[in-house]
Amino acid sequence: MKALSIKPPWAGLILDGVKDIENRTWKTAYRGPLLIHTEGAIRGKVDLVDIGTASESPWFTGPYGWIVKNPIRFQKPIPCKGKLSIFEFDPEKNP
Repeated sequence: MKALSIKPPWAGLILDGVKDIENRTWKTAYRGPLLIHTEGAIRGKVDLVDIGTASESPWFTGPYGWIVKNPIRFQKPIPCKGKLSIFEFDPEKNP
């Protein structure tokens, strides 16, 4: 499954449903489920539904706003090393 590392406190705000956009300097063609990694673990999941260059959201600072919906915070974090960009997380191969 695809995963993205996000620094605190932004990851927590996304998983709590407060922040609806993750700002990045790059875009991706990927849309769909996206695991959220922060502070050494996969902490939850969102749906990446679109990427925009403008938004009325107070969280948008650009240049690209990754629009996320349906946040789910996992009750038990899954240990994982983060990586740059979107990365593949396979729980079967996770140490």
